[in-house]
Amino acid sequence: MLRVREFIRFHQIPNPLRQRLEEYFQHAWTYTNGIDMNSVLKGFPECLQADICLHLNRKLLQNCPAFAGASPGCLRALSLKFKTTHAPPGDVLVHKGDVLTSLFFIARGSIEIQRENTTVVILGKDDIFGENPCIYPNIGKSNANVRALTYCDLHKIHRDDLLDILHLYPEFFDSFVNNLEITYVMRDEYTSGVDVKHKYLRVKSMDKERSTSDMNSIRIVGMPYQKMNSKAYVRDAPMKETPDVNIYVGKDSNNYKYGQAPKSDYF
Repeated sequence: MLRVREFIRFHQIPNPLRQRLEEYFQHAWTYTNGIDMNSVLKGFPECLQADICLHLNRKLLQNCPAFAGASPGCLRALSLKFKTTHAPPGDVLVHKGDVLTSLFFIARGSIEIQRENTTVVILGKDDIFGENPCIYPNIGKSNANVRALTYCDLHKIHRDDLLDILHLYPEFFDSFVNNLEITYVMRDEYTSGVDVKHKYLRVKSMDKERSTSDMNSIRIVGMPYQKMNSKAYVRDAPMKETPDVNIYVGKDSNNYKYGQAPKSDYF
């Protein structure tokens, strides 16, 4: 606490921000006893980190229906990506117009959703807010403010981390999408989202016809290509015998060849 007060004094933090800093530190201390879990985990091998994180997030992973269909390996990967955040009463977790980069799971406490200075709904333990990143082609923006009513502990996972895991465990994708029940969807349907090209969404939404700009991320099987220029490729005339090999088209025009592609050219 002494270091926090020195920080406040040195940077001349005014009230009420000063009070919020002190309240957050006191609440975080009661939850962690002053132990920085991230620093502690870095000292262990990754396999042990996964076991520790699996234990710390066991209640969420066991009780939330969205994770019921996950394999043990998938649960270990998920547990490594979850972060725990704390909020004192009055703290605003999400502002209206913020980009929805994370999905939140309430472990303890109560929050309120405010629109136009009016409380729309109050959420509590085991409730979920944010947006499902699997069903939208872009990242939405928040349609409301989220404010803590009591001391709150929340688990959150970044959308890119979640999509990475769904890409590694595609058998879990349908189960997660069907069983995820978001208590309050925060996406503003009247505001355009932020375009993003995530590798998993790009694979799931592949069309038969693609522009040449998409060719950098396509793996083509058994098709001979002729280099036209550094940005475009066209198919040669049909060959009598097409070799049953993989041809990869990468960012570097010199990389396309038969057989194994450089690791950077995979999805």
